[in-house]
Amino acid sequence: MKKLLILAVTMFTAMSCCQQKAADQESAQCQKECTQKAGECKKAANCEKGEGCCPDKANCPKEGCTGDPATCPQAANCPKKGECKKGECQKGDCKMGDCKKGDCPGKVTFVPENCPANPVNVTAYSDGLQHIGLPTAEVQKTIDFYQGLGFTLATRHDINGRDFAFMKLGNLLIEVIPNDKPTMRAGAVDHICLNVTKIEELYKKIKDAGYKMIDQNIVDIAFWEKGARYFFIEGPNKERIEFCEIVK
Repeated sequence: MKKLLILAVTMFTAMSCCQQKAADQESAQCQKECTQKAGECKKAANCEKGEGCCPDKANCPKEGCTGDPATCPQAANCPKKGECKKGECQKGDCKMGDCKKGDCPGKVTFVPENCPANPVNVTAYSDGLQHIGLPTAEVQKTIDFYQGLGFTLATRHDINGRDFAFMKLGNLLIEVIPNDKPTMRAGAVDHICLNVTKIEELYKKIKDAGYKMIDQNIVDIAFWEKGARYFFIEGPNKERIEFCEIVK
């Protein structure tokens, strides 16, 4: 009887502690006991700015995260239950713990299908690199930055309402590409471009060989003095490769 009485008192004490969690948030013991009871009491700190992700809006205390980005900035980034989709590790696609620094079970790391059985040697059509494409939300500030390094503004054009520029240093060209949402991480170069001639002949060879074509036709663009013609393919690392002929 004495043991039953002690057990009853212990259970009543734990329940009381959880019921009064709002008043006892400073008590570490209360928090420990409450979280042991199937998560009935969640620390508000778990959902506040900078303290990690709120797993589910319904589980957030009223005084903490409500799902509003203003009160829980990381709510939108919470991993959902289930497996990753399409081999990509993106917000909301993976289970907690699956997505760490871009790693994810089943993530595609190489696309062998993009490697044709009979590759095309382009040395007869290209003398090497023409430019690399750099996306930015601040075209003018990016121009200023590279001018500070000694680059010169080779050309600048408005293409369909978008402000493009090329910065030149020696034989290196950087294409400054307007983009409202640049990736903003290491390795976020948009593409590399090979300078080519006889682009129609090259295009046919590339397509017939079985490369993954991003452009289904050669694209004409009003760039440089007399314009340019280009097309893109996708490499096995998801890199984009442009072949561009500047019209002479």
